[in-house]
Amino acid sequence: MADFLAICNWNGEKMVKMTLKKNNTGEAVRQLTQILVERGHLKEPSNIFDLTLKHAVEEFQARHVDERGRPLVVDGIVGPMTWWALEHPDNTDILDQPVADHLTQMPPIGGSPCACSNIRLCPESH
Repeated sequence: MADFLAICNWNGEKMVKMTLKKNNTGEAVRQLTQILVERGHLKEPSNIFDLTLKHAVEEFQARHVDERGRPLVVDGIVGPMTWWALEHPDNTDILDQPVADHLTQMPPIGGSPCACSNIRLCPESH
């Protein structure tokens, strides 16, 4: 049996989905498999969440990000973040966002001021 989730994502959209995992069955699993077939991660739809489907979900999770651009957890469980990624397969807008300058600049040669002061405080090891 699967759990129902009421999800309100970062954009304020409300989605109601089920958490799906191995051994679940039913229409929700069939809908999941149809999406994975359309995305090229599975050969044919099914209404049984078996090991083949788990591996297809893991493959999808390994190649996609959540709505904030973070990699999905690769666990084979289809929860809120995986559902979001399934419904928004084109992550280029998220991945093309500029990175903050302070994350792309290298510290000066010799390290950051904080690291340099810490090194000066440490006794020399011989």
